[in-house]
Amino acid sequence: MKNYFLLFALLLAFQFLNAQTLPEFDFPITSNNYFDICQQLDAYFEKEYEADDTDCWDNAQVKYERWKWFWRDRVNPDGSFPDLKSQWLERRKHFAGIAQSRDNQAVWKNEGPTKNPAQGYWGMGRTKHVAIHPNNPLAMYVGTPDGGVWKTEDGGASWTALGDGLPYLPVAIILIDFQHPDTLYISLGDKGGWWQRNLGVYKSTDGGITWSPTGLDWTLDDFKVIYEMVMSPADPQTIFAATNHGILRTTDGGANWENIRPGEYTDIQFRPGDATTLYAAYHNYWEKSQLIKSTDGGATWTQMTNSDVQYNTINIAVTAANPDWVGIRYSQGKKFYLSKDGGATFEYKSEMPEDAHFAFSQVDTNIVYTSNVVVHRSTDQGATWSQITNWYNNGVHAEVHADVHDIVPNPLDLNEIYFCNDGGIYKYHEPTETWTDLSDGLGIAQFYRISVSEGGFLRIAAGSQDNGGWLRTSNSTWKHTNGGDAMCQAIDPNNSSVIYTEYYGGNTIYRSDNLFFTYTVISDNLPDDPSGDWVTPFLLNPQNSNTFLVGFHDLYRSFDRGDHFHKISDNLTGSVDNKIRDVVYAPSDTNIILATWKNRVFRTINGGQNWTTHYLPGSEDITRVAIHPHHPSRVWAVKGGYEAGKKVYRSLNGGQTWNNISADFPNVPVNCVLFDSVTNYLLVGTDIGVFYTDADAISWQPYGQGMPNVYVFDLKIRAFTRTLYAGTHGRGVYSVPLETLVSTDEQDDISAENEIVTFPNPTRTTLFFKTKTDLVVNGAAQLFDVNGRLVSSLNLTNQPLRQASLDVSRLPAGIYFLKITDEKGMSLAPQKVVVQKRF
Repeated sequence: MKNYFLLFALLLAFQFLNAQTLPEFDFPITSNNYFDICQQLDAYFEKEYEADDTDCWDNAQVKYERWKWFWRDRVNPDGSFPDLKSQWLERRKHFAGIAQSRDNQAVWKNEGPTKNPAQGYWGMGRTKHVAIHPNNPLAMYVGTPDGGVWKTEDGGASWTALGDGLPYLPVAIILIDFQHPDTLYISLGDKGGWWQRNLGVYKSTDGGITWSPTGLDWTLDDFKVIYEMVMSPADPQTIFAATNHGILRTTDGGANWENIRPGEYTDIQFRPGDATTLYAAYHNYWEKSQLIKSTDGGATWTQMTNSDVQYNTINIAVTAANPDWVGIRYSQGKKFYLSKDGGATFEYKSEMPEDAHFAFSQVDTNIVYTSNVVVHRSTDQGATWSQITNWYNNGVHAEVHADVHDIVPNPLDLNEIYFCNDGGIYKYHEPTETWTDLSDGLGIAQFYRISVSEGGFLRIAAGSQDNGGWLRTSNSTWKHTNGGDAMCQAIDPNNSSVIYTEYYGGNTIYRSDNLFFTYTVISDNLPDDPSGDWVTPFLLNPQNSNTFLVGFHDLYRSFDRGDHFHKISDNLTGSVDNKIRDVVYAPSDTNIILATWKNRVFRTINGGQNWTTHYLPGSEDITRVAIHPHHPSRVWAVKGGYEAGKKVYRSLNGGQTWNNISADFPNVPVNCVLFDSVTNYLLVGTDIGVFYTDADAISWQPYGQGMPNVYVFDLKIRAFTRTLYAGTHGRGVYSVPLETLVSTDEQDDISAENEIVTFPNPTRTTLFFKTKTDLVVNGAAQLFDVNGRLVSSLNLTNQPLRQASLDVSRLPAGIYFLKITDEKGMSLAPQKVVVQKRF
């Protein structure tokens, strides 16, 4: 950043004594409230921001928009941040309460991606920190932003996820007890400030399998951040944490913490090999940030610099090559200063080309590294710099993924340095100047949306944060499609070689007709230059896959796969700033379209010629909607946020009125909704996994076993195999078989739990019904094949069901699904039916 937002005369020091700053951006945040933060930063990025001079697209504004999108569905109604420990306990309560009934449920399977076919520009996912086992050079732990903690025991050839039960999966700092290596400490939350605040420090004593909070136990609304954490080289029970609320110290392995120096501190480091000497970076954005030093284990501190630079953040680097050397970086001007006498004096060396993270070589004091998008190296103690990597293959430098988050020397081999970045983790060998990507096996992709092929070979398209679009091909391997932040995805149901993906905001929308060996930018064909939501929704017409529909603040339709577009609404949301969040077709009548913004549902029944606006109760945003495949007036909508009892809604009249069917649903954000007509299941993806209920008899339960505590942002059904797919934001794609509500065994008895039974089942020619009472039905009996296609139907008009029968003699042998519905389309008795043939 080159300019800083001064907020005019309001920014008097007295008024901002409690303001929090963002070391990643050097920007002061004056509120703990999400809505206030957005108002302040929206104004800043609109009026004052000037991006760094780099060819990388992922600048501060993009990071802010990503953060804004993510948290808008994860705050309390008043804008305060949630207590994620309560969410964790909520999850444990719901899952433990029905653990016995879930023993027979199917197990979620991770579908990947776990292997990176290209590396470099194409990454696996983001990492924040690495810690090397003190006795085993092949064992390491990696912290990730939304994928938890991962461990390798073979030097990065393979990885295993640990701690899936953590209340919060962002892990930024990892420490290992060098006397008892099965004891680990992690900071739970990001270290970049308000992006993802901290829940404090968690501890494991079994190598990361289970975790519990230490005495440093926070909520997100405490607005506390751990920027750095270091362990005493003499006593692993003693740990120091640099936070925005002081330097904190524990001397009993985390049970108790003492604030030994109030204020905000953005870094802390031990003098190498010295358990009594520490350096810390005091942060005072509006006045002057300074380096301080303690020579008595933190009991007393001395200011070592006398900087007169305002709006500045300091970071620290030390080296085992000479313990008296200490380097500091000033964010203001990217200045690098070097001391060779333990901080007593400093010499200005240069302006760093990039300065998000920097580190000394641990074997040669002449060598310094600095990085952000790419890595630069100095061989003359920081006087001059040379670029040594590039974020894409430019034919000159080593291709290493962009956006470095940490630089960690290997304490067991000082010739090795690890770089954590948005693509994974890289090992750099100084003597040979070689880079090794160790990211394969880290299944940590942060997906926004997915699409699954309808038939033939399984193909999955998925859009990820920072690492672009992914495509699982017919041989079960994954490849990349588009770069950057990829969002919405679509696979043509009639030709799975035709795939659509996009760049954030719908700024670039791609179509490929050959599995992304080549592609066309169809957004160039839009009549305007619209910009959409961070995840701009688009989809294909379920009755004609050549028709493509995309939502900005208006809806744009193409009849020729994106070669030409036209508007089908006129200022639908009221402003170009009001971005459509979701759009769906009614599968049975594609003239019916729903689009959403805030708590509003826009509906057309004539293909966009006219629109009506309906409102869900409450002010919370609608995250997603779904329409019944055969009864277009039946609609479901879900919401995010933490307003208890306001999660899932149903309408029986196309959205004109709504009923709350949240019932006993846990108070967690709901990100997506899906209806399965075969089982009559309503399925939703949440921040703690997938839940389901019968769509008519509401009783919410977790679906399946083995899903980690991860954000589920999208759900898709592959009818061909009756498989449910979940796109997660932090752990890739998961799949699970879609189970049915009843077994295929013959049912001769009628019980209270099963009021309607079919017989004979299996059958060859005719299906009959038994009922406990003289049940009269005014509706239909419908039979579906495993692909969800209606294959037989019997209209029932005020007819006793036991007098009805269904002819199946012309159907091929196989498994079918029977639904008996009333006049409103409400399901009375889903059944599985087996049709057999004589041989």
